[in-house]
Amino acid sequence: MRPSDRDIQLSWFPEESIIKQDHDLIEYIRENDFRSIMFKGDQGYFRDQFIQGQAPYDFYVYIVNQSFDFKTLVNDLNDILQNQMTEHGIIYLSINKYLATAKRYDGTLSDDYDLAILDYISSNVDAHILKHQHLEDKGTGFNWVHPLTIFYLGKDNVNH
Repeated sequence: MRPSDRDIQLSWFPEESIIKQDHDLIEYIRENDFRSIMFKGDQGYFRDQFIQGQAPYDFYVYIVNQSFDFKTLVNDLNDILQNQMTEHGIIYLSINKYLATAKRYDGTLSDDYDLAILDYISSNVDAHILKHQHLEDKGTGFNWVHPLTIFYLGKDNVNH
């Protein structure tokens, strides 16, 4: 079996290490004491650290580190929010923006890719953005281990 990109990149360190994105997510989960968590996508590392719960979930970790299109991603997020989350549930979304594919270009979005992603998610996902970050990866951010475009999406207080 071929090692994952995560395993390859982290093998550069002589001892077991934790990257910032992993650490921050683990601390967020521990600080908020979620009762029921679900993991989707490239999440094996986290599934080993936390017990997956039963629906409805109050926290959903969704890590996209393979080829995807935004329309399908948005449809999936809205389905999760509508059918699998508690009333005040939160989705942690981490995407590798370099792996996005598009069937067509949306000329209404910003030419700045990070702003276009933010606009598209905020306009099309039935949640509000609690927190958003897009860190530049200059080879030191480990985008291929844990993507650097991150959203915390809250189900409650939606204004759509």
